[in-house]
Amino acid sequence: MQLDFYSAETITKLNASINSGEWSSELPSKKIIYYYLCKSYVLNADYELAINSCNAAISIDEKYSEAYVARGLAYRGVQDFDRAIRDLEQAIKVKPEIVDAYLGLGQIS
Repeated sequence: MQLDFYSAETITKLNASINSGEWSSELPSKKIIYYYLCKSYVLNADYELAINSCNAAISIDEKYSEAYVARGLAYRGVQDFDRAIRDLEQAIKVKPEIVDAYLGLGQIS
């Protein structure tokens, strides 16, 4: 599934997938859809919705490092730097090779 994360259409499609509860073989898993929503919301500076979507992804998989990075960036967007740092460090703890977490920490420090 190729997504344009800046597109309102993408956000609408992802929300519809979650709300319908219907999954087809061409849709990614629910945790990935929540992550895609989070990423889309971050890129569109809708940080509160991003945090909620990442929370949902992390509740499905507590070791989902990419979701921790995205949520960390959302927390950075609302200037909650303590939570941003905590999430970015958690992403590194789960997956030490996750470059985006190090980049995010560098942007906060």
